[in-house]
Amino acid sequence: MKNETFGNASGSRSAEHSKNQDNIAGSYSPLLSGLLREISISRITWVILQIFYCLIGIGAAFVSFLMEMDVFYRITQQAGFSFWIVMILESAKVLTIIVYGFLFRTRASEIGMGTRCIIAFFKFSLITLSLTCSLALVSFYLDRPNIEKVRSDDIQQIEDEYREKHALMQKRHDAETSVLRAETDREFKETFEVLRNFYEPRIEQLRAEVRKEMNNKVRNDFKGPIYRELTKFLEKTEAEYALKKENLYRQKKSQDVKTDAALAERKKAFRQEENKLMEWRNNEISKIRTGGYGEDERANNRLVTAVLRTINDGMLSMLNMSVHQITFTCLFSFLIAILLEMTIYAAFYSAVLTFSSKLDLMFTLDGSRVDAKKKS
Repeated sequence: MKNETFGNASGSRSAEHSKNQDNIAGSYSPLLSGLLREISISRITWVILQIFYCLIGIGAAFVSFLMEMDVFYRITQQAGFSFWIVMILESAKVLTIIVYGFLFRTRASEIGMGTRCIIAFFKFSLITLSLTCSLALVSFYLDRPNIEKVRSDDIQQIEDEYREKHALMQKRHDAETSVLRAETDREFKETFEVLRNFYEPRIEQLRAEVRKEMNNKVRNDFKGPIYRELTKFLEKTEAEYALKKENLYRQKKSQDVKTDAALAERKKAFRQEENKLMEWRNNEISKIRTGGYGEDERANNRLVTAVLRTINDGMLSMLNMSVHQITFTCLFSFLIAILLEMTIYAAFYSAVLTFSSKLDLMFTLDGSRVDAKKKS
């Protein structure tokens, strides 16, 4: 009797244990089947592609971060401030896409219209800021990237031309000054030479005759009539020579005054020409500094120039149309910027959709297991 009881008890426990195992197996069968479905080759491939797409979004966000930081640094010239403000804004943009993507997918009915508008405005503002910075930086590097070098070369050319012209002006002025002074000195020397050649030989001859007459003594007196006549004539000749030399020096001084006045006029004219040349230099440099160089191939990107030449001379020539450098730059920069922001948004929003679908699957499996436990 005792053995029967023990046998019945053990049998009932075995049956109960078997039943519990069946219940457990039944409750976990959806989870196991779900896991088996998840580890299939196609799903593994899909997960790898989704991870790769998410990495692309992270890379695009990082590129956008670098571009925004470069733009903020060029504006503020503060590296630390630019880093942190862009880090906060870029993180806010990515987290806004992720967090509110979850909210709109899971609790869209609980979000009011006012909250929706605030969220949309916040997200749109962050994306617009990134788009603007990307557009600004791409345009900065694409629009006339060689303009500073071209301006520097053109300014250097103007400076060289200015120095060359100024050197020629100075050389001409110095030559004219030298010629004018040399002409004045030449006239004086020629006149003085004529005067000296006329008087000095005569004076020397008279002096010799006076000395000779001194040897002719008349009653122990050499100062006879001839001596006195020669001496008187010598004094007169020397006085005439001295007077004419004095007049000549006076004329030379007067001529020097006229020459100095003429040189002053020439110097004044030279200063006026110099000022005009300086004004020309400043105007040309100002034109260079403010010039757009929009159609100058030296300032533009060679690849962009080649593309525009191909488009304008090839495809659009039959339509009598052309695309300018600035138009191409704007369109290409906007395309790059919008594609970058769309890549960020699409990558992270697809990650939200994928992850939220996984959560839905997990919640479904957990609900199935709880229902199975309740039934057992």
